[in-house]
Amino acid sequence: MATSEETIPRDLWFMIAFFASAVILPLIYLDQPLHFDEGIFLTIGNQLASGETLYADIADHKPPGVFFVATAVYHLFDAPVVAARLFTYGVIAGSGLLVVRLGQQFRGRLEAQVAGVLFVVMSYLPHFDGFYFMTEPYAVLAMLVAAVSFTRDSAISRVGAGVALGIGVLFNQTVFLFGATILLYHLLKLRFPEARTRDHVVETTERILTIGAGFLATMAAVATVLYSWGILRETFYYALVVPLTNYSTPFDLWGHILAFATLLPVWLLAGGMVLLVGAAVVRGVAVDDRQLFVALWAVVMSIPGARAFSGDHKLLFAFPALALLTAIASTEIYRAAVRNRDQFRDVRAGLPDRSALLAGLLIVVVFSTTSVAGAGTVYYASNVLEDDIAEERTAAENALDGIDGPVYAFNVEASLYVHTDTEPRTTYLGTIYSDRIANDKISDLQRNDVRYVAVREFHVTDGNVVSDRYWSDHKSIMTDYLNRNYEPVDTRGGYVIFERVKGEGGQPRR
Repeated sequence: MATSEETIPRDLWFMIAFFASAVILPLIYLDQPLHFDEGIFLTIGNQLASGETLYADIADHKPPGVFFVATAVYHLFDAPVVAARLFTYGVIAGSGLLVVRLGQQFRGRLEAQVAGVLFVVMSYLPHFDGFYFMTEPYAVLAMLVAAVSFTRDSAISRVGAGVALGIGVLFNQTVFLFGATILLYHLLKLRFPEARTRDHVVETTERILTIGAGFLATMAAVATVLYSWGILRETFYYALVVPLTNYSTPFDLWGHILAFATLLPVWLLAGGMVLLVGAAVVRGVAVDDRQLFVALWAVVMSIPGARAFSGDHKLLFAFPALALLTAIASTEIYRAAVRNRDQFRDVRAGLPDRSALLAGLLIVVVFSTTSVAGAGTVYYASNVLEDDIAEERTAAENALDGIDGPVYAFNVEASLYVHTDTEPRTTYLGTIYSDRIANDKISDLQRNDVRYVAVREFHVTDGNVVSDRYWSDHKSIMTDYLNRNYEPVDTRGGYVIFERVKGEGGQPRR
């Protein structure tokens, strides 16, 4: 037991470090230009606040949670972009405290506090987008509530874990995968002989059923509300059918290299802990239940980021577990170094023993990898912080200044909608990653008689709209249509403005 004299200084360093990382650090990013996804969420929130119906009038392939948060900030605040980001920073800070709570349930105070600070710092590294108004921080908070709740020996807490998972799914479908992690954890425990007793199987079944009851009750309540609003079918289509049947994230190798380099010491330390747990499971050696669960969390919830475009914000799902495992490994290294410090100091005593050599080697590895990661982060941040949201707003206002009529922002330049009074004239705001989405957008342009199209200059070559390398086959349907029916008339604010060309009889060309 630590004495009060030992605990107070330790808590003081934690409070200072946590405040600096959770409150001061994110303010550096507050004036960043809108992220692609962030612009979509805010645009939909603005339209819902203006009276439109979610999924019927305006939609994206995310569940409704983030859109309702965006709607609330548009109702409540004069600066909704800033408000949405600040609220997200609060969510990340709350998640950091829950990481501490989870760490205290199966390790010491020091490991828990290190993990809490590390989680927040990781979330705000420039490569992982935690400083934007995104779905992942909200889903991670729900996952942490579920994790803290289901590890308690209480039926009510386990029902609460299911409710938390249900709320998490309302922000991001990946939370389903976290539910699968909980199931896998219980199945893996059956590998150990002491877990194969009748009482343990009954207890495990009860635990899973109570978590499932909380989850299903939440889903039923949400479905009832959506049905009463008349959008249950549309919600099911956009939030489940579209992402499961159409959406396939492209893979960017360079982005993954950056993600690996940015968190190099974390991947090495947490990965080492996962390997140790995995080796014990393979040998049938008993493993601490909570450590097994966190190791599974780190592995399973890293899959979405590993398969995604460049990892980025999808890796946030694994950050709580990675932070906990890294904190445990680093504190063990620190304690080993303290135990062997006399051998490090007294070289005349001969070669240090094996534990001292191992501790020294690990210290060198952690120091060197941290240096590499730090240099990479500084380099990446210097590029990220070059731009300013005020400049983006000015460019959007200049691009649409004086335009009278509906405007479509090609390739989802949602900043035009967020920073101006222009309303999107297509139902689906997400990017074009299927033929159906492309044809639906074209139908919307025709039905709403959209006269202008705003296209970033780098998407225009020789007066024609061109696609990028992502989902180019599907986007070519839209670019072909635009090039047949629109022609460039002006360039301003970094955008090329296209105007509809009428064919014979005043109808658009096909």
